[in-house]
Amino acid sequence: MKRYAIEEYILGVTATSRDVHAVLVQDTDSGPVIVRQFHRTIGESGSQFYAPVTPEMNESGSTDITFNVGGESDAGGSLFLAGEFGQMDSRGSFDARGDGGGTPASSFQATTKFDLELLDIISECQDAGFENFRISFAIGTGFLRTSEIKVRVHGRRRSRTESGEKKPGVLNFGNGKPGKNSIEGAFAEKHDGEFDPGKVVFLPMKSDDPEILKALAVFATKNEPVEPTLQTIRDRKRTLPGIDLLDTEITLFLGLAKAAQNRSAELGNSDTEHGPTLLVRAGTEDTIVMFLDGDKLVRFESLRSITAFDPPETICSRVLLLQDEFGLGDAGTVVLLGEEREESLADSFRTFFPDTRVELLRDYLPELRSDDGNIVRGDAVLAAAVTLRVISDSAAKDKFLKINFLPRKLVRAQFKLPFAWPLAAMYVLLFVTSLFFMYRFYSQKHEIELYKYELAQYPEELIMLNASDLQTKIDSLQRKTTGYVGALDILDSLLIGSDRWSRALSTTAAITAEVQGIWIETWREDGDGLKLSGTATDRISVVSFATQANATIETLEFSDIRGFQVYTFTMHMRTPLELPNVARYFRDNVELDIPVTNSSD
Repeated sequence: MKRYAIEEYILGVTATSRDVHAVLVQDTDSGPVIVRQFHRTIGESGSQFYAPVTPEMNESGSTDITFNVGGESDAGGSLFLAGEFGQMDSRGSFDARGDGGGTPASSFQATTKFDLELLDIISECQDAGFENFRISFAIGTGFLRTSEIKVRVHGRRRSRTESGEKKPGVLNFGNGKPGKNSIEGAFAEKHDGEFDPGKVVFLPMKSDDPEILKALAVFATKNEPVEPTLQTIRDRKRTLPGIDLLDTEITLFLGLAKAAQNRSAELGNSDTEHGPTLLVRAGTEDTIVMFLDGDKLVRFESLRSITAFDPPETICSRVLLLQDEFGLGDAGTVVLLGEEREESLADSFRTFFPDTRVELLRDYLPELRSDDGNIVRGDAVLAAAVTLRVISDSAAKDKFLKINFLPRKLVRAQFKLPFAWPLAAMYVLLFVTSLFFMYRFYSQKHEIELYKYELAQYPEELIMLNASDLQTKIDSLQRKTTGYVGALDILDSLLIGSDRWSRALSTTAAITAEVQGIWIETWREDGDGLKLSGTATDRISVVSFATQANATIETLEFSDIRGFQVYTFTMHMRTPLELPNVARYFRDNVELDIPVTNSSD
């Protein structure tokens, strides 16, 4: 089976409450190309668990769900499009305060995991020969909420974050809760307990009042499925390919809209110099609309009552209504994505916006490598968009926000043995056994080389003897060696002490010649040594002689003869019984010269 190169492939994955969509993108020299599309329905290979919210019980004991329209200050508000421009809270109630067109929260908390579907897609990629690839995830609007945050600065100096000089990023409360006068603090106060601090991103918005800061907060809901899915796979000790990031549908499409705006400017489209960029994504469940003025977001709307199944004219009319309602002026560029009847939607926008450049968002997505004319549909478009975040030659890469909703523990590389622990133990045992026998092999090889070296020191004719002749020769040598050793022992017993007197006389003469002014007159045997007597002209001479001769002074007398001092002494000099020097030389240097013959001696 063909195996493909490493690090050329990126798997983009997105999931809804019912389906999982994925695309495998190859980063080629000519640009990114989609080589595979995948679709799985959750429930066929996985499970979806819903935890219904129990409605609150009223005083009469009944369980009703109350729809609240507006807050206390909005008691006189109407129900006009409340379900579209308001928000549904976590209990299933609608909030029509108009805080920026937030996306709805479900009337039940759903935990949707797609671990089995994801593992099945990964296995299919690997079975097709794509063994090495990385994964990027995207969250759809079904698991996102938005909130427009406004903060009045009252003329004070803006911080780098507030002034927009710093690029927006994921909210992080690691250094404590931010102040209420900041965008982050206002958001935290407004949505306390409704968000994960690591899954919030702020998009700067254009403000007409210099003392009012505006930002669109995009944050994941509690039932976001990607993190629980990855954690479940890790808890099961299953190995995953490398994971890059988790992005959102809103930030990804915002980056593509900026890329379209940039290309229109490069083409010299005069209309784009005076009008905002408009992005419209008509999906099967809702429609999102974003107005951009330069790099700043002007307005974001989520139209839940408008879908891709509605007539294109209806969608265009609603966009024109929003444009007139907020006084945004004519758009310079419209970027479209329709999950159904996209060409008809594009034709309608060209009719309704005759002076506007209309582009398809899919023109900025990786090209589909297919011979049957299929196109990337539905949420697979979002899966393809997230791959552009990690493709090196993507023209829109620098337009995306550098965000990642995944915690570090899930992005970190996972190490796992590709086999069970008994097999690992067997491998360790086999490795240790191999090391032991390798050691024994080289140790014995070294001993053999040593024996060969020792054998090489013997004459060649001796080595060529047969075993019986060689053994006979060895026995003969051993007998001769035993005889010589015995003879030497007998000779030593005869020679020990044989040169005792001559050695003593030689020693005495040598010391007397060295020490001046001393004469030995008599010496005789005295036990284990000699008794010496004599005269000396100086007492120091007597002491020096005794010291060098290893003798003991027994008597020392002084007399005055003809005006000279004369000392007479007696001393005992020890003479040990030793082998003669000739015998020692013979024992240390003699070598037996035994001729080698073929006959035994």
